[in-house]
Amino acid sequence: MAKFENYLALEASAGSGKTFNLAVRFIELVLKGEPINEILALTFTKKAAAEMKTRIVEKFQNLLLLQDGSLKPSAELEQICADLGLSADEVLAAQQRLLPKFLSESLNVFTFDAFFAKALRIAALIQALKTMKGFWVCSRRRF
Repeated sequence: MAKFENYLALEASAGSGKTFNLAVRFIELVLKGEPINEILALTFTKKAAAEMKTRIVEKFQNLLLLQDGSLKPSAELEQICADLGLSADEVLAAQQRLLPKFLSESLNVFTFDAFFAKALRIAALIQALKTMKGFWVCSRRRF
């Protein structure tokens, strides 16, 4: 299996394939067994966040495309196979196994503003709870 970094930042002009690459990366992390609720994708606008979330779900569901009456691998499937060093059959088996969980989880795709606002609310709540007698705060972080 190919090694890949834990973090990825894409900076490119419009129409250069950023959403494609981010969707592929998100799907690869899911297929590698990363907990869905621990994968975070950030962008600048609400429209871009909504589009990214929609694309990730669509791409995960449609790794095979119906073309000319038969199923063909999508560009995403080909990229995932190359990146992870897996066969299409291995990726599709993992996809089928993970699909119900993937569809039932909430994807962490936010704008930067929404993410930092959420982080501040959580930090404020934790700080308030720490000052209240009889409360304790679990240190495990989840967004």
